[in-house]
Amino acid sequence: MYYRFRALRLRFSMWLELEGDARVRWMKQMVQASDQLVAVIAFALMPNHVHLLLRQTSEDGISIFMQHLSNSYTKYFNTRHNRVGPLFQGPFKAIRVDTDGQLLHLSRYIHLNPLVGHVVDESEWLRYPWSSLVEYRRGKSAWLDLHPILGQFASSAAHEAFVRDYADQAQRLSQLTPVLLENAH
Repeated sequence: MYYRFRALRLRFSMWLELEGDARVRWMKQMVQASDQLVAVIAFALMPNHVHLLLRQTSEDGISIFMQHLSNSYTKYFNTRHNRVGPLFQGPFKAIRVDTDGQLLHLSRYIHLNPLVGHVVDESEWLRYPWSSLVEYRRGKSAWLDLHPILGQFASSAAHEAFVRDYADQAQRLSQLTPVLLENAH
């Protein structure tokens, strides 16, 4: 059923240099670029990358969407800051989503990323403006397709509890990653 869903990760090379209004513009361009190509299910903008959970709505929609999004924003940013060169670091990475369980876990992973990545602390996490979790908590959105996720819960509060229930475990796992990588050599 979910062969058209993809979780994507695009690494920024200049995100830390963007001011708040530039981040808002990037979000607006994401909305415009998605029109008739993809449905945005979930997202989290991080200091050096972005996570997107997308459903393709037209042939090659994800590839075209990512090309439009990165090209148009890079042109805007370079013109505004009188610079040349890429804004993004390398191609995006995509993971195919095949099951409801995978879809739910990926959306939860995306929504936990600002907390686990120490971008915000727990008191700010649920209000992090660069994540779709804010709209999931409201239970409505003007541009996100919340139904594939929220449709599997009795309410937006039940979805929030699902995400929160994994927060401690996700934080513990993120602390293990450097230790595991260190010991792998």
